[in-house]
Amino acid sequence: MPTMNGRSALRLAKLQEALASGGTLHLRDAAELCDVSEMTIRRDLTTQATAISLLGGRLVMASYPGVTPIYDLTEQQASHYQAKYRLCQRALAFIEEGDTLFIDCGSTLIPLLSQLSHFQELTVVTYALNVANAVAVLPNVRLVLLGFLCCLTVVWQR
Repeated sequence: MPTMNGRSALRLAKLQEALASGGTLHLRDAAELCDVSEMTIRRDLTTQATAISLLGGRLVMASYPGVTPIYDLTEQQASHYQAKYRLCQRALAFIEEGDTLFIDCGSTLIPLLSQLSHFQELTVVTYALNVANAVAVLPNVRLVLLGFLCCLTVVWQR
């Protein structure tokens, strides 16, 4: 019987064969093809060196045209920066004292974060560490990092 790594390698080989024509395969279909759960396919893709990428719930060969296997946040922040900045300036006009904002991961709203420092009362909810790091230094902005409440001041009592 193959080891876990052996079974994983067999599944990945089967998926590569299915993707050889340059198409895509939905994660659900990949799981059915290999007779395992979607989570097993995800685990295989993240724990094994493979030429397959998972993008938007679809498996594609990393060599497939248009596939960028590595997301570089720094590169994305610089990409179209002026357009992102203008968008954030417009969005800022809709934010009022006491508002709660949900800011997703990615780079589009990063220019907005530095503009939030003039608010006296604001809450930002996020799951993204890059957003949390930028918001954590803003004095009057309450940061809710999903999973727990993050605060800057901690009082220890003995």
